[in-house]
Amino acid sequence: MPWVLPGFAKVSRILLLHASRWDFWRRSIGLDVGRTGLSLFSGYCYSIALFPALSVCAFLWDYNSTLTKVGFHMDQFFLETPRLGFRHWSNADLPIAQALWGDAEVTRFIGGPWSKEKVQERLSAEIELASTHNVQYWPIFLLETREHAGCAGLRPYRTEACVYELGVHLRPFYWGQGLAEEASRAVIKHAFENIGAKALFAGHHPANAASQHLLLKLGFRHTHEEFYAPTGLHHPSYLLESSLRP
Repeated sequence: MPWVLPGFAKVSRILLLHASRWDFWRRSIGLDVGRTGLSLFSGYCYSIALFPALSVCAFLWDYNSTLTKVGFHMDQFFLETPRLGFRHWSNADLPIAQALWGDAEVTRFIGGPWSKEKVQERLSAEIELASTHNVQYWPIFLLETREHAGCAGLRPYRTEACVYELGVHLRPFYWGQGLAEEASRAVIKHAFENIGAKALFAGHHPANAASQHLLLKLGFRHTHEEFYAPTGLHHPSYLLESSLRP
């Protein structure tokens, strides 16, 4: 599989580029017999055997690079569930970020619809969060197909008390399949066992009954109403403490 051979393929690609130089070809086909001792025939056979292999490796490298650009970072999942893989956002992920946050159905309860500029800002903010706080709303992918399903993760809420905010955004095609709960449980476990969170905060739009149902199912308890600037509304807010989680 192409992502297994990035190092070898890259070296092969470099060699293939150098092979285009006359001096390399001259030695390969045996014209420089005074120094190499190669016959014309043996050099020709060497070239026939070597360069197709190098071409294939270079193709595999290019194929892997293409997959990476569209979000298929096959070997970079740091967290997995039975169906999902989590990795970190990068600047190359703008197309899948646009597909997610540029969808009015995804953002209608969080202040959407979002412009392309707003999506770019959000992507940059997620990358910055990972750099400064080691958390973000990580992009998630189906393990079976490598399709991008959305994002799920954490952001700082009250850093002095080690409280983080939990959030999940799924693309509409993946709604109703239990993926939000599966992703949330993985993030909760990661937050308490690896990040060092003492508690998790979460909120939802007053009209978002699905999010309310999910949070209660995850063990969150309603604590207060909190003003959320992007919608201009007070959102029901919840807390899940480490000592009380299911």
